[in-house]
Amino acid sequence: MSAKKYVNKIVFTIVLLCITTSSLQAQEDFGDDTDDNTPASSIDFYVPLLLVTAVGLGYLLLRQKTKINR
Repeated sequence: MSAKKYVNKIVFTIVLLCITTSSLQAQEDFGDDTDDNTPASSIDFYVPLLLVTAVGLGYLLLRQKTKINR
């Protein structure tokens, strides 16, 4: 890769990051009449359930993959 292409890629990446981060900071402040005291949703029960499901699915997929290779 030539040096000019390398510099062009770096400049393009920097410009893209600057444009993206400036749009992320464009959120307006909430007014005084905004009700921001809503309770959080209860997802604590789902975290262990998803972890057990992911481990079980990974075990089944790995077991199936090793049976094919034998």
